Amino acid sequence: MTNHTRIDLNGSIDITRIESLRAMLADGLQQALPIQLDAKEAERFDAAALQLLCAFMQETKTLGLECHWAAVSPALIDAARLTGLTNILSLPEVA
Repeated sequence: MTNHTRIDLNGSIDITRIESLRAMLADGLQQALPIQLDAKEAERFDAAALQLLCAFMQETKTLGLECHWAAVSPALIDAARLTGLTNILSLPEVA
């Protein structure tokens, strides 16, 4: 049995995939295990995806679940910096 829930984010994460992303994140919350997000293969994040990820991160805190990034793509770092969401998304410091 695994001791965490892994959620892989890849490709273009945008409004066209928001419902499947919401379902995937909700599944992760229901597991009630520490959550590991992997976005190393993500190529693009739009505002809707960033908003959903922010809500997800807040919900993990509300539920007392540990959540961390296993890997992040330059696309996620850039999108978070442009929107001022780096801290809310708990992204690792990248030079």
